[in-house]
Amino acid sequence: METGSTTLEQTPRWFAVHTRHQHEQSVARALSSKGFSVFLPTYDAVHRWTDRKKYVKLPLFPGYLFFANEIGRQIHVLSTPGVNAIIKTGNVPAEISNDEIIAIRRMVEAAGYRGIQEVEIFSDHWWSRPGDEVLSTAVARFKSVCG
Repeated sequence: METGSTTLEQTPRWFAVHTRHQHEQSVARALSSKGFSVFLPTYDAVHRWTDRKKYVKLPLFPGYLFFANEIGRQIHVLSTPGVNAIIKTGNVPAEISNDEIIAIRRMVEAAGYRGIQEVEIFSDHWWSRPGDEVLSTAVARFKSVCG
């Protein structure tokens, strides 16, 4: 999902936000309503139980989403219910290049995946790691698979 507006003359400045468990969708809607452009790439999955199955869309980067706008408005991001933190390098919000966002968007859309949905993380290993480490690992693995 991408919402909000950016001018054609300006390249948007993208950042990542770490959300509470299963709060990606509500955070995306809230940030969008505050005027931020939001990008939450998803993929299709099937949850199976003994008596039924359900088709769901899950975030490509569980617990994270991307937003674009003025980082000077970070108090508006951090005050959004469900937001844990803006991903930082040291004490500075880590900017994600527009080219990286475009590349992720192209690969996700080429596979036919769109929209925002909730996610469930089953690994305690990743919950115990710092957010920037999880994000850098996810980006590296994504690049190794998708080029």
